[in-house]
Amino acid sequence: MLNKIIKLGAALSVLIALFFIVSTTILLSNFNALAKLAIERGGTRATGSATTVSGVNFRPVGGKLSLDKFAIANPAGYSSRAFFAFGNGVLAVTIDSLREPVIVVPTLLLEDASLSLEKGDSGANYQTIMDNLAKLKWDGSDAPAASGAKKLIINDLTIRNLKVSVEMLGKLGAVTKALGQPGDVAVTIAEIKLANVGRTGTGVGGSGVTASQLSKIILQAVMTAVAENGGGLLPADLLGDLSGNLSKLGDLKKLADLRSISKAVGTAKEVLGSLGEAGEKLQEKGQQAIDAARKNLEKGIGKGLGDGLGKVLPGAKEDEPK
Repeated sequence: MLNKIIKLGAALSVLIALFFIVSTTILLSNFNALAKLAIERGGTRATGSATTVSGVNFRPVGGKLSLDKFAIANPAGYSSRAFFAFGNGVLAVTIDSLREPVIVVPTLLLEDASLSLEKGDSGANYQTIMDNLAKLKWDGSDAPAASGAKKLIINDLTIRNLKVSVEMLGKLGAVTKALGQPGDVAVTIAEIKLANVGRTGTGVGGSGVTASQLSKIILQAVMTAVAENGGGLLPADLLGDLSGNLSKLGDLKKLADLRSISKAVGTAKEVLGSLGEAGEKLQEKGQQAIDAARKNLEKGIGKGLGDGLGKVLPGAKEDEPK
């Protein structure tokens, strides 16, 4: 009888353990799916562009939530590569914190990030994205409230190894290159650090941020880093655009503490600097060629077309012969 009781107890223990494992697996699977959906919907709502994440995986042991291959698509009419993406993201969380309406995240690390900036004759991809970000309201009044929606407070947020590519397209790209400015550029910002996201300032008042609001803060921080560190590396016209649009998004300090931005590193500045006097002469010759081309077009084709080109090509002088 004692042996039967022992065997029955052992069998029950195995069944309980199996039930716990199955229940936990189902629970985590559902949580991962819901988290993936929330992240994708949040990014799409913030930017107006399709947002995807290939995988979300919560590991109770160690308390980490990992994100794989996050991407915000380029607006329609631009290249097929992502506007913003990162390879890996890791949040430090605990099961207990997930039960709270506002989840406190000690750290969030986004690694191997990329930002693709494109500007052509008809507009810029970042203009479209930033116009949508500007519409996002912090009180959530611009969208129906989601029942049971979680908010986040992130003590430390780090974006690491951000690679920024810039492409000037069409006639604008041709003129940019002719003037000696880089038309296609790649620069790297090693690290951007934010603190107290969703806790600091007047923007959220310590109430935390939604997935949409977090997407806006991350993109705003990334483009602020580019605007503040791109001088001498990126086209001045593009940097001016970014700065103007950032002012429409509001003060980042009201939403998070911007702790540090690593100096941008790229090839454009070093190459132009190494050319020295020769570089200045090349730029001067480029401008002379543009001026000559404009005059020839005006004489050979007519004043109407010449005036039209004068609005596209820079460097026209008021006293040039017509």
